[in-house]
Amino acid sequence: MSLLLGLVAMFSRLTSCTLRPAVFFSSTARLFDNELAESREKVRAELRQQGLTDRIHTTASDFNKKDLEALGVSFQPALKCHVLPDDVEVTGFPDKYALPKIDIQTITDRKFNVDNLKEISDTQVKAFLIDLNEVSRNLGSDEGMDESVTDTLLTTLLVQVLGLHNHPLRVRQHLRCRLYILSEPYVTARPEFVVNRGNTSMIVVEDKHLRTKNLIYSKGHGEAQMAAEILACGNENIRQIDRQTGVISDQTIFGVRAISSYFTFYKTVISSKYWDELDFSLPQQESVLIKRWPQRERPETGLDIATPDGRREVLEALARIRQFLLQ
Repeated sequence: MSLLLGLVAMFSRLTSCTLRPAVFFSSTARLFDNELAESREKVRAELRQQGLTDRIHTTASDFNKKDLEALGVSFQPALKCHVLPDDVEVTGFPDKYALPKIDIQTITDRKFNVDNLKEISDTQVKAFLIDLNEVSRNLGSDEGMDESVTDTLLTTLLVQVLGLHNHPLRVRQHLRCRLYILSEPYVTARPEFVVNRGNTSMIVVEDKHLRTKNLIYSKGHGEAQMAAEILACGNENIRQIDRQTGVISDQTIFGVRAISSYFTFYKTVISSKYWDELDFSLPQQESVLIKRWPQRERPETGLDIATPDGRREVLEALARIRQFLLQ
């Protein structure tokens, strides 16, 4: 009987220890959500008092062109040399992944088998082609393709192909970022990948195919979300720099949008004055201009990594940004 009671007591202690952290984290999450809701309501009340719009969406995925207008953000078609770093010498270009003989017909073939490509023996290149095939052949699908397929291709590109996980650079995935308005956290974002180094960052946003509800005109065919995530991650980065050094300067942010196999590149320089103004009101004097290459808004006009020419352009663009970050 005493043995039975001892086992019951031990089980009770283990159960209570196991369950307690879950309750703690759940309570912490609710507390955080409540505090964030209170902060947002403070911002809305202050904006109304200033006679400004308070109808700004609170999550990056919900952003539309009206949100961008309120925050003084606009996009501009630009030449390649105005978006990508033009004054860097690219070293270590991942030439083996350019694969000039692998065309779009090969990549999108539903019977694609990398082992049939006898001229390719490198296992890393084979893994890259498998990822690319899975993404490309589902280009026009509405369903049946998991978000993780595109994530896997981008992870391969950033980590395996470009080596962005090596010191001093570090790729962080699904990093929680917040945009502060009137010194209160307001907009939340979780871009797929972020690389920060000092006042320079690269943000990567993706979607699994061209028929998602986010890729509509009112949302800039997905660019509104890109802008929100650039602002949120830029704001988090500038606040961290301020805490560490107390010195705030202009930020250079590169953006990469990958919709299925199509890639578009962006660049903006956000002045410290913009963040200063955002601490007291919506921007009235300062603004953010995001340059885009290739020049058109729709994602399918981007560079197609499934084609030899598009693949080399994408690899070169990413290599140039990497080199700029390393500087």
